Amino acid sequence: MRGAGVDGCNGGWVCVHEGTATVHRTFAGLMAALPAETLVGVDMPVGLLDDFEPGGRDADRLARARLGAVRGTSVFSAPPRAALERWRVAPDYPSVKAAVDGHLTKQAYFLLAKIAEVDDFVRAHGQDRVVEIHPELAFMELAGGPVREPKRTAAGRARRRGLLDRAGIHVPERPGNPRPDPGAAGRGPRVAWDDLLDATAVAWSAARVVAATAGRLPASPPLDRHGLRMEIRW
Repeated sequence: MRGAGVDGCNGGWVCVHEGTATVHRTFAGLMAALPAETLVGVDMPVGLLDDFEPGGRDADRLARARLGAVRGTSVFSAPPRAALERWRVAPDYPSVKAAVDGHLTKQAYFLLAKIAEVDDFVRAHGQDRVVEIHPELAFMELAGGPVREPKRTAAGRARRRGLLDRAGIHVPERPGNPRPDPGAAGRGPRVAWDDLLDATAVAWSAARVVAATAGRLPASPPLDRHGLRMEIRW
């Protein structure tokens, strides 16, 4: 089994696998394009609490604490399943926010579409091929401590690229943006440099999961009501 790293990008997903980056419109399409024996690390919540809890899942709180004051804010609380289920029938922010008594940030709301794609796949196919990975934990492992520079700044991108280069991790060329489907609105997926660097770090961590050398939070992950492990790896 080999590892691949996946991160959401504007309008789709970017995947780093065996030194090459590709871009896909859907998570299901991405999974179908990879060899069946590939373990896919994804920077997106897998396994959700039923309802809101302060600080989110155990995995969210532990990852935040591990990254500390420097990068802990990069770990947002995964929205509860109540928010996702409401989004599926009424995808507007006020309605979804009301379903969880106001406990939903705009950031979490805008990720619900991608969370739904991953949730649909793992509920239909199981969790054997998909594992949640947080790239900042991967970069922390490479750096020996949290990376101070924000990833969306030029300094942050240079720092993370340097960490990958120093560890001998190949950063592939940024993939071209595919043409939109005929009749589709918008320009199709677009990959930013921070998306590509995150996907590369996640691919490195996915290979560590395959090799049984990756970290895990919590050590004994609980299951959500669909039997999905709520854990974060790196």
